[in-house]
Amino acid sequence: MKLASSSSSWLKVEDAEAARLIADPAAFRYLEPFIGRERSVSQVAAELGASISGVLYRVRQFERLGLVVRSRVEPRAGRPIVHYRSAADGYFVPFRATSVPNQEALAAHAFMRLREQLDASIGRAWVEGFGDGHPIGIQVYRSRQGRVARNIAPDPDQTEGEGPLDALLATSAPAVWDSWSTLNLGRDEAKALQRELAELMQRYRGSGGAGHGRYMVRVAMAPLAPGTDGA
Repeated sequence: MKLASSSSSWLKVEDAEAARLIADPAAFRYLEPFIGRERSVSQVAAELGASISGVLYRVRQFERLGLVVRSRVEPRAGRPIVHYRSAADGYFVPFRATSVPNQEALAAHAFMRLREQLDASIGRAWVEGFGDGHPIGIQVYRSRQGRVARNIAPDPDQTEGEGPLDALLATSAPAVWDSWSTLNLGRDEAKALQRELAELMQRYRGSGGAGHGRYMVRVAMAPLAPGTDGA
């Protein structure tokens, strides 16, 4: 097994088994609580709603692979409490250590679990936003701008006047949004949009707290790859 660190803050993970565990959502959920902080097995079990034996199995696996280390042992009557934390502040898994076929597919592989969670959350919020009485489907039409649009929308025969956008933006509807667009932009315009999106995310990232709902937000843009149609 080869584990190398390029700095005191990052651990470069080049072992195939260790890289696989970091990429596997089922295994990574047990590693995540230890990253950059100290936790005992019982604390992590409580956080995850998992069994102590299940967490202990994963911790021993991570320790064997050098992903976590014992940070301290807390004496007490009976068996002492062992605390663990990640072996560095963060991990870096080079592409060559993954099972992904090419570097272009790395992002899709790394964020698959989050994308699935977002898709499921959007779907549930759409159903809630359009109302239980309105069956939904795929709406296809040509917009005023001449583009063919595809939306998830309620059956138009069962809605009166109110369009799908109005229904979603109503005060009583869930705060959900999912939009795909192919834009023709100059280089300067594209960079300006990129920076505006980054600033927008930064503005809201520090808000919220106790009593606030949790929202998953994904902001993405990219030059359209050759041979793809776009939205």
